[in-house]
Amino acid sequence: LSLHDALPIYIRVGFKKYWSVEAGVWGSGFIGQPSTLAIDNPFASFGYCSDYTPYYMTGVRGTYTKGKWFAMFGLFNGQQHIRDNNRGWGPGAQFTFTGEKLTFNMGAIASNEANAGMPQRWRLVVTPDITWQVAKKIKLFVGTGLTQDGVDKTQWFVWTGAQYAISPKLRVAARGECFHDPGNLWALEPGGNSYLLYNFSTNLDYNITDKIVVRVEGKYFGASRDVFFGKSNYTTIAAYVQFKL
Repeated sequence: LSLHDALPIYIRVGFKKYWSVEAGVWGSGFIGQPSTLAIDNPFASFGYCSDYTPYYMTGVRGTYTKGKWFAMFGLFNGQQHIRDNNRGWGPGAQFTFTGEKLTFNMGAIASNEANAGMPQRWRLVVTPDITWQVAKKIKLFVGTGLTQDGVDKTQWFVWTGAQYAISPKLRVAARGECFHDPGNLWALEPGGNSYLLYNFSTNLDYNITDKIVVRVEGKYFGASRDVFFGKSNYTTIAAYVQFKL
């Protein structure tokens, strides 16, 4: 298990039927993907858009849940997968509508961060995404995101994908995405160089049970600079067994 699969641990106090106050650790509402848990995602591996947004969050939040609607606001301790943070609290909010065929999710968090030796300063991350059940066997996905670091560094990403259910147990999915960091916000490459990342992936999933999935994935990575072990592109083929307790 990894941080992708971290289980939520929190204390919850509910009141007035739809409202609650919680304190603890949760899967991130700002990840820019359908779910923090890998097994619940339509794609075998996480994309750039989730690798560059927080996987999980700790803090205190208030939630409102009624039917198809969910809203949350809280104070959280930074984007915790980034190595030099955990020193500043910041506000975050999430809004989700879950319809019969369409799900819309939008998260935003502002946090006081330090990354890769950079001075500590405020960072804003906004990540909207949509899931659309086009037909009984077909789902489409699209998402985007924007990060603003201080007043002079901005990065953005966009991703889209589709999933087709061959049978109740067998599915195939494909995803494409692009990630641009003109200000070298995440310091992937020293020296402040701008870079563009993109990848394309396809995966075949087989459900052994409702909680155990075998997945095979092929993935192509590309970049505008030689950031992948001294190369600008590479290809992987991997097999996964994913489960949830």
